[in-house]
Amino acid sequence: MDIEERLDALCEGTEQALNVVNKSTQKLFSMLAENAKSFEFSYTPQYEELIREIKRYGVAYDSASFIHDKILEPHTSKLIDINLTNQNRGIENLNEIIADALAEYNKTDRMFVYFAWRGKPEEYYYVGKAGSSSRTNLVKHGKLLEALRYASYLSFIFPAMSTNENIQNLEAALIHLVEFRTGELPRYNQRKETFALHYECGAELKEIRRLISTINRELE
Repeated sequence: MDIEERLDALCEGTEQALNVVNKSTQKLFSMLAENAKSFEFSYTPQYEELIREIKRYGVAYDSASFIHDKILEPHTSKLIDINLTNQNRGIENLNEIIADALAEYNKTDRMFVYFAWRGKPEEYYYVGKAGSSSRTNLVKHGKLLEALRYASYLSFIFPAMSTNENIQNLEAALIHLVEFRTGELPRYNQRKETFALHYECGAELKEIRRLISTINRELE
């Protein structure tokens, strides 16, 4: 399985996530409408639960949409796989393999996202972003080096347009999809990352929060 197939697998099932977002949003608006009839509103645990659900499934849907729009569909995006099976995992050898792979495709000076993972069993070790190939120098990057002790693949992902915004969104999308699929962050990522812009569900959640804030303020 190569990185393109792995990205497809990570995006599987996110169409159903949009259905969950829509149903939960309808339920939330119905509750708000009922409260509005009596001019009463209190931010109950039920509201909090619905918003958490909208956020969890919405982020998964937005992440998959971003990866399809910016990586899987454009012909000008680039995916590079380094198969680490049976490779010497010494730091000097790994640095040489990484440098050669990026140089082969003339990608040493472009921004990209790197992804350390294993196909069977399915495991995810690290997602990070780089402004250039120097970021993957393992002498200066202990987390990536540790991840490569276990990963069977190190993949480099170049969006069609390697802008700061696209790179930040891609890193965030991969981390969110790994967590959505497995229930955990990649092993050596300590936190989630946020989108630099709001896709469809993120924009909807922002509007819901704005509406609730407005209702609270009007009913004070």
